[in-house]
Amino acid sequence: MDGKKNGFKNLDVAGLHPDETHGQYHFKMGFNGQVKEIGVYSKSYRYDEIKHAKAIYNELRGLK
Repeated sequence: MDGKKNGFKNLDVAGLHPDETHGQYHFKMGFNGQVKEIGVYSKSYRYDEIKHAKAIYNELRGLK
């Protein structure tokens, strides 16, 4: 998919490694985008729900 052809203006690359020599930094900067600070990232509220459901699943699985 070509973001520019489809009119996309933003790409969230979920964080950028602070070390400019790191491969992940070079990969993400290869998109020729503009780096913007969005503040502190917090995991979705669903993350806790998924962790809880997984714990219940594993507990029930152990009862078999």
